[in-house]
Amino acid sequence: MATDKSKQPKIIIYKDHSVLYKSKGTEEVFYEGKQSDEAKQRYQKITKVLREGFLDTIYKDVGPNMQISEDQLPQKYRTNFSTLIDSITSEVGRALVVLTVNQLTIKAIAPEQSIRLHKGNKNAGSFSWSEGISMRSIDSKFVTPFLRKNGLLNMNKDGSFMTRSLAENYPYTQLYKANLKADKEDWLTTVDAIEDNNIDAVSALKYVLSLLKNHSMQFVELADKAHLAANQFANKHDFKDIKNIITSFIVNSSYKARIFEVAMHSLFQAFQDLHLLEGSLSPMTQMRSANKKHSNVGDIEVYDNNALIESWDAKFGKEYLRDELEELDDKIANRSDIEIVGFVTDKEPTMDKEITDRLNELILKDNVDIKILSFTQWVKFELEAKDISDNQLNDIGEKWLINLTDSLGQKRREIAPIDEPSAEWLNELINLLK
Repeated sequence: MATDKSKQPKIIIYKDHSVLYKSKGTEEVFYEGKQSDEAKQRYQKITKVLREGFLDTIYKDVGPNMQISEDQLPQKYRTNFSTLIDSITSEVGRALVVLTVNQLTIKAIAPEQSIRLHKGNKNAGSFSWSEGISMRSIDSKFVTPFLRKNGLLNMNKDGSFMTRSLAENYPYTQLYKANLKADKEDWLTTVDAIEDNNIDAVSALKYVLSLLKNHSMQFVELADKAHLAANQFANKHDFKDIKNIITSFIVNSSYKARIFEVAMHSLFQAFQDLHLLEGSLSPMTQMRSANKKHSNVGDIEVYDNNALIESWDAKFGKEYLRDELEELDDKIANRSDIEIVGFVTDKEPTMDKEITDRLNELILKDNVDIKILSFTQWVKFELEAKDISDNQLNDIGEKWLINLTDSLGQKRREIAPIDEPSAEWLNELINLLK
């Protein structure tokens, strides 16, 4: 089938301006010429806020307890940012990530400033967009020094615009033709989303900084140290000791609810590594948020082809799960594939008459085995359900602890794509393992 070229985006370049015609029928005009007074004021505002420590203030909020809602940063754009940063190598990708931080910083401070226009000045002899600002200056004076200071990205001190392909005299749109070896597609997708107000710039900036924190050289060294500590501990202790240390880690860690999820999922990673699952374990869902919208039944899901055969949802700090039962009913009603589903609490769950009666009603109604178990009960249940022998028990414990450690250390991102900054958790775990 022939492509309707009339619906494709296009940019027309005139003598003193360019017009971007978008696929949805809207258009955007970029005028060339000396920087306008309004653009100059925006630039002065941005540099003033940056001199006052804007990036340092933002970075203080980047921790494991960071909350970003789906409305502020939809999952598809989180994936774009993650892919962009995962593409960094020793030779390519860094400049584009620095530019992304630069753009998010500008938009966070001055939402009215276009991040497509990276040049703007009063000099008649230099190329300039009338509503553009000098991103190169902002980068070299503020963004790159901040990233270098915090060990987030080692970049030439002159910044990302030393990469000539990022300094072409064209606006940053899907039609930007400069030859980039890095992940141009994901970058330009996020630029469009920011300009279309589909992304909250402050939330996205925190998210990108959290990803960089997990990719820094210091973090890699810490993750290696944690892996060694976990390996040494597992070699000297049995399954019971390992379960106790993991339980202690959950109880004493920062942002306990997330660690509870990771610890549970890591046990199932161990089952999968040792070929003890009937199906395949799904990767962990990414960063939790107060308003997260997702279609998962639970934090742990095991599929046999397209059939969900087992699912468990972690409920830290909640023992009474009446409302959760109704939410579960909504998720599993009219599904015939699920064999067992349940909730796991960190403490003894409340199982009064109202809960048990409703639980039994749903078991009959949905024809699914539904359970509510404490963490200790759940571990025992799984070991018995998977028919774990005494000879296998310590192997399970070793895999469990190492997988938990390596998940937090960003070493198992295919199955555990954890996007929260994990250094604090790794330090806490190392101290427990001593």
